[in-house]
Amino acid sequence: MEIYDVRAGVFGLAGWLLADRVDDAMLAAMRGYLDQMDTAAEKRDFDEYYRQNLEFHDFLLAGTGNNTLIEVYKTLANKLHLCRTRSLVNAGGLSVSNHEHREMVDAVATGNRDRAQAAFFRHVERARDRFKSTIGSSD
Repeated sequence: MEIYDVRAGVFGLAGWLLADRVDDAMLAAMRGYLDQMDTAAEKRDFDEYYRQNLEFHDFLLAGTGNNTLIEVYKTLANKLHLCRTRSLVNAGGLSVSNHEHREMVDAVATGNRDRAQAAFFRHVERARDRFKSTIGSSD
């Protein structure tokens, strides 16, 4: 749970930074990822969804232009692969997760750093909560 908390802070910072750097081409690419993940979710194709999800997150992080942030985020995310998998499969998280992705992209598109930071942070918090629901923990 502590890793999720730190990941939320780091990912929130990614949203904050990205809001200043986003352009139309980046938004089009983000929306392309969202559409591909929607298709995978509709087909219940977890493997394709997860692959696209990882690429989407990598794309968002790369857009920040902050290599230190990318390195820290990837270290945290790599420790959570099994947790992320479990929450997406067992907590019915594919379409829910992609709905959150849409909220993130919409927030970044406004250029409002605080809104983007909150949407990115909230996405990780919700992922943590989905994971917790799969293990029956109340911590």
